[in-house]
Amino acid sequence: MSTQGFPDCVYAQAADTYRASCVEKTQDYRAIRYAPVPHPAAGDTVNKRNTKQNELWAYELAFNTLKFQALLEDVLIDSCFQASQQLPDDLMALAMVMLYDLQDRKFQPREPMTGEGEGPVEEVRLMEDSLFRFRTKLAASLARFRIKQDLVCIDDILPKSVKEKHQRKHKLPTCAWVNTLKSSLDEVCVTLETLGFVQVDPHTHLEGSVFCKDTHCPNVLLFPHQARELLDKTTLLMDHTLIIQEKSRSLAVYALRPLLAKNTDILIAGSFSAHTVAHVGVQASVFSNVVYACGLPADSAHREELQATLSSIGCKNVRLLSEQFAELSESDSRLQKVGVVLVLPRCTASALTDPIAHIINEDGDRKLLHDLSQGAVSDTKLESLTKKQIQDLSHALTFPKVHGVVYCTCSVYAQENELVVKRAIKNAAVTSKLRPFRVVSTGCTDEEKFLRLQASGTGDGCFLCVLKREEAETVQDILVRAAAKGLLNGLALPEKVKKTRTKEKQRGAPAPAPPQPDPSLFTDPSVSQQLHTDTTAAGGALDHTRDSRCPSPALNDNSAAHVEASKATNQQKKGRRRKSRALKYSRRVKTKTRATHKRRTRSSRKKPPRVQPA
Repeated sequence: MSTQGFPDCVYAQAADTYRASCVEKTQDYRAIRYAPVPHPAAGDTVNKRNTKQNELWAYELAFNTLKFQALLEDVLIDSCFQASQQLPDDLMALAMVMLYDLQDRKFQPREPMTGEGEGPVEEVRLMEDSLFRFRTKLAASLARFRIKQDLVCIDDILPKSVKEKHQRKHKLPTCAWVNTLKSSLDEVCVTLETLGFVQVDPHTHLEGSVFCKDTHCPNVLLFPHQARELLDKTTLLMDHTLIIQEKSRSLAVYALRPLLAKNTDILIAGSFSAHTVAHVGVQASVFSNVVYACGLPADSAHREELQATLSSIGCKNVRLLSEQFAELSESDSRLQKVGVVLVLPRCTASALTDPIAHIINEDGDRKLLHDLSQGAVSDTKLESLTKKQIQDLSHALTFPKVHGVVYCTCSVYAQENELVVKRAIKNAAVTSKLRPFRVVSTGCTDEEKFLRLQASGTGDGCFLCVLKREEAETVQDILVRAAAKGLLNGLALPEKVKKTRTKEKQRGAPAPAPPQPDPSLFTDPSVSQQLHTDTTAAGGALDHTRDSRCPSPALNDNSAAHVEASKATNQQKKGRRRKSRALKYSRRVKTKTRATHKRRTRSSRKKPPRVQPA
């Protein structure tokens, strides 16, 4: 929180936000009453005067007030402020948010702040004067409660999970990704060093004017939290060469890179900010692909903000769609080249230290304020979010031309993460006859599984999953897989399979070498004879000289792989025989047709018999 306070309009909007989210006590135990939620039109009047920063301040102030709602209400009652001032119900929410800010500033006076085009709010100034005149009794009442409940600081009254996040908020590093449309990572690092920053090792504690490269995302830089003010004054942020954004969104964009190729457009669904769309657009510009962002009506303020940000960043390959994701289908002419879908659903944001910044910037669910302030999301709210998440991810898997889907949340609940992925894959397998999807590596680790980061002092938590459609398996793939598992006992692969493996190695695909036979096999006569028998039996599947009368013990041990390879080879032989018979039949038909045509032509050309004169 600011030691100087906030502009008047921030307190007014924070009061409305707090009133819409707080839960009052029952009628029998309620000493403080709040007026009904203001009409939306009144809130809109305040919002129009607010900038994005003011809106963020207002939600953070309301969120922090919700955390300490019970304590602040007790202070107002114990100090007799509520009784002596006789405040109307419609000003109690304003008194609560201003009381929290006053104690956060150690009951020091606020420097009146007004933004450009903003004037003082009379109700805010009157409430501030009343609280400041009563500050001694308010501070004494707060001190009595701390002594009574043995609180070293008021943060100790919070649940453990909420307290940890509240104390960790101002210690997390600041993440920023490099806009490669305007500069490169190396050039930005050089510019930062000229500005007085020092590059350090990624595992070093960040403090002072330092920065480091992120260990997961190659184009993301990390700075100390206190360095944000210095960065705001640099031209790197002003001209959008360096863009500050939470790391979870950068991880999701980085997971798209292995799925991109020529003529592979990207579709973004869910809740996202202009910076997220721009980051995807920068990655897609490498292959000249188009990015489609859906769910943005033509008259929405979010669409206008997104267009303005994309223009300033320099992204020209983004197309905004007014339809919701569920309304789109594979028959849409605009989506014929879409091969990758990025699903960023609204979630509980329970894995984030500062969920309010995510909710405001990434268009999240603003109805979560009360649940997050208490450290737990209600089952009803979690169920409604999960239902929409399963719907979006299942719909993404039904597009026949889509070969890759990235799913990312900022939640600690398995109901929003692993269970959603499993349900969506199951739904797609039931409703679609296409090849199924499977979980593959996210690119951040070598293992083919989900990426789950836990919130800590070095960063926020998130969940990331990459799904890829399975490819049709060929005979060569079967043989290569059998050789990689050592099921062919060192036998040579057919020439076609060798060429396929050579091409894969040139592309960078791993090609494990087949196991070499034991040298003792060639010295022991009995073993050599057995190896000869094995080679003769297995050679039929690979060298087309199979003798079914010579069974091999080695093949019996690994019969599954050999039967599979044999079936595939037999299928190829049958296909060639069918093709040969069809070709012979076609030739016979053509020969008979030509012969018939010749006979008819000769008969038509015969001269009529001469007529003898009488």
